[in-house]
Amino acid sequence: GLNKLTWNMRVKPPKVASGAKLNYGGFVGPLVQPGTYTVKLTKGDKTFTGKIELILDPKSEHSAADRDLQYKTVTQLFKMQEDLAFLNKQLLSMKDSINTKMKNLNQENSKQATLKKTLAEFAGKLDKLHKTLIATKEGTAITGEEKIGEKLSELFYAVSRYDGRPSDSQLDRSKGLGKEMQDAQKAADDLLGRELTLINAELSKENAAILTLPARDKF
Repeated sequence: GLNKLTWNMRVKPPKVASGAKLNYGGFVGPLVQPGTYTVKLTKGDKTFTGKIELILDPKSEHSAADRDLQYKTVTQLFKMQEDLAFLNKQLLSMKDSINTKMKNLNQENSKQATLKKTLAEFAGKLDKLHKTLIATKEGTAITGEEKIGEKLSELFYAVSRYDGRPSDSQLDRSKGLGKEMQDAQKAADDLLGRELTLINAELSKENAAILTLPARDKF
């Protein structure tokens, strides 16, 4: 029989940071740009190809400049969502590794007891940074907690659903969130760079495996 497939003409949604609240920014991707796209249909050992040309809606009231600004803004917000998701994964992964490491340290050994205290303090710093990124309060009711992740998700969803020029307030929010992301990344780089290097040096002295971070290319 006949089979009908539909395409919403959008790219895959961005990877988003998981938290205590539902992230709507992970439900929708930006519209693809006008151009010629290849369609492939595979049946058994046979492959059939065709072309689809996407053009702008001739009835659209949005100017080329407005559409370009929308695409530039939503692309930036898309990247910020994925950067935040990876940073969130790094922090959570490191906290888990630290907890496992502390369980394996000998409290009776004075050097390892001191190292365990250092690791606990480091985990506390990671947790504090993590709580600035996304909402972490669990509960069935609305907590009102809104961090970078929630603000970014809401803005991305709104901009991606409208083909025209983002509002001035949306552009200002995008710029502000970009600054917040830069500050958060700088704080993370300091923790996961300088401080982690010092901690790994102490772990090596105790012949313990060092702490490692997940790689971006495997995210």
